[in-house]
Amino acid sequence: WFVAISTFIMFGFMFGDVGHGLVFLILGIILLIKKKQTYGAILFAGGLSSVIFGVLYGSVFGKEDIIKPVLISPMNNINTMLVYGIAVGTVFILMAMFLNIVNGIKNKDFKKIFLDKNGVAGILLYAFVLICVAYYFLVGKMIVSTNIIIIIAIILVLIIMFNDQITNFLEKKKEKASTPIVEKIFEIIEMLLSFLSNTISFLRLAAFAINHAGLCMAVYLLANMTTGAGNILIAILGNIVVLVLEGLIVGIQTLRLEYYELFSRFYDGSGKEYRSIKKQLEE
Repeated sequence: WFVAISTFIMFGFMFGDVGHGLVFLILGIILLIKKKQTYGAILFAGGLSSVIFGVLYGSVFGKEDIIKPVLISPMNNINTMLVYGIAVGTVFILMAMFLNIVNGIKNKDFKKIFLDKNGVAGILLYAFVLICVAYYFLVGKMIVSTNIIIIIAIILVLIIMFNDQITNFLEKKKEKASTPIVEKIFEIIEMLLSFLSNTISFLRLAAFAINHAGLCMAVYLLANMTTGAGNILIAILGNIVVLVLEGLIVGIQTLRLEYYELFSRFYDGSGKEYRSIKKQLEE
């Protein structure tokens, strides 16, 4: 459900257009009727998302003068769009970290729940830094003194850094953590860089929404250089190129955000492969 909903939102965010969305929607319905369930469902959901965001952006086949935007015009509000992209990204990252905690609860893993970089300690660190940064940009001053911010951040970082030792102490285990301190330092640096890079990566949500408006604008500028049938032909061919090329690119970018920015927060591929009893007997 998390993947389905987040993919639905991200695709529409990047490719919000009522006209192009309707094309995907119709193609999806046709494929569903022809029993091509997988491709039909994907195109249907993607098209529906594009239509919804197209209404929010006021975009119909790249034209922004047919209907008024309900929320925002991407090309005319670039800075605001970038903020929206980051905001949506941070929400999804926090949800992915919450899923990691859920996995920890299911596995009864104390360290994963509370002390992991994607557990409670990680969420507190990430959310705390975000709140401080957002407050500074909105109000123009720090929410608390810089010293307090540094102290809280260092405490949370140390909890994550020495999570093995803390877990052993609380669970009264005598075994010593085997990870060298140098390796732990590099893990913390990697964690902090991933928080930053994963968040910034969601700027592509806004970038592709703006790119869509600009690309369509270029198509109509070329079409207006001719008259009559040439004008219509260039406009149609241009929209087909936008539909296919941008639809493919946005789809790829959506998958990239899912697998790199979100799955890395909660997915663990260390489980045992499922083999049915029937398959075992046959072997």
